[in-house]
Amino acid sequence: MTDAVNKYFMKKKEEINDYVERIFLNKRQDYIHFGSFGNNAIERLKEMTLGGKGVRGGLLIFTADAYKAKNQELVMEISATIELIHSSLLIHDDIADNDMTRRGKPTIYAQYLPFAKSKEIDDPINFGKSIATVIGDIGFFIAGRHLIDSTKNLENNYQILSYIFREIIYVCFAQLDDITFGFSSGSPGITNIKRVYQYKTARYSFSMPFTLGAMLARVNENTIHILQSIGNDLGFIYQLRDDDMGLFSEEATIGKPVGSDIRENKKTLIRELLYKKAAPSEKEFLNNTFGNKELSNQNIEKVKKMVIDLGVKKEIENLIISYQKQAAKKIGKLNLAKKDQEFLYELINYVEVRKN
Repeated sequence: MTDAVNKYFMKKKEEINDYVERIFLNKRQDYIHFGSFGNNAIERLKEMTLGGKGVRGGLLIFTADAYKAKNQELVMEISATIELIHSSLLIHDDIADNDMTRRGKPTIYAQYLPFAKSKEIDDPINFGKSIATVIGDIGFFIAGRHLIDSTKNLENNYQILSYIFREIIYVCFAQLDDITFGFSSGSPGITNIKRVYQYKTARYSFSMPFTLGAMLARVNENTIHILQSIGNDLGFIYQLRDDDMGLFSEEATIGKPVGSDIRENKKTLIRELLYKKAAPSEKEFLNNTFGNKELSNQNIEKVKKMVIDLGVKKEIENLIISYQKQAAKKIGKLNLAKKDQEFLYELINYVEVRKN
């Protein structure tokens, strides 16, 4: 069943990439003559944007098509721009998380390490991170400029632009919490962890694409509210599965090192529940393990065993099932063609059983 959803995203990603190419082609001449890194930075930003799965842009297109938005060109322009914003956020996220690989390839900051070493720069890591930070910034402003240019003749352009910028600001605030929690030794509590999940993943990755597609189709507020609520459920499923894969999957599958959440002391629901269920002696082990940059594979395996033996994995799976049921119930309230409702039902399974 999930093959149909995957094929849809792959097809739409090809279409979105044509528009991504156009964004960079149209803007390139404005930027490449600035400094020695201009063309190099633009090219790396473009390649990262082209390399994503296109889920956010694909969901925007799906919603706009399902509700018969009239301006298909604008739908594609905004979808491509959302993918560019996503890439910029990921560049900054990789810096904050010290991740040197994404999608099985070096992250943007890691791509500059060979150059830094060839120039005998004293601190290659900080050099790479500094360059990547600016590249992420460039991506945001290219995207913002393109959104303004694309929507200038749209009647509700202010509402659309304001909504996008607000949601991205929310992502950044959630990232501030995520970073702070990671550096803190104590637990932020389940409520705060869920708030990060909601604003950093659920609203941005699912509710926002649904909402933008609906706004472009001029759908009523009640329908938008239902779509946003479905997006929230899907986002929690996505994040919970992401946390699970980060521990129980393989690096070749997820495109980043297994156990990176443990090394960075990420305050996930898995970690929160694990601490709640662990005995005092087990908590001592956890205290010495979470945040340990030199984490051994043996300790990762021990954490995995604890997650299973203490019932944490089962509790996470039950939580995922509850969000699946909630989303399915809400889909039935939407006034959609049967094929579009079926796509959303399949999307629930796609988000849950995905491998990366």
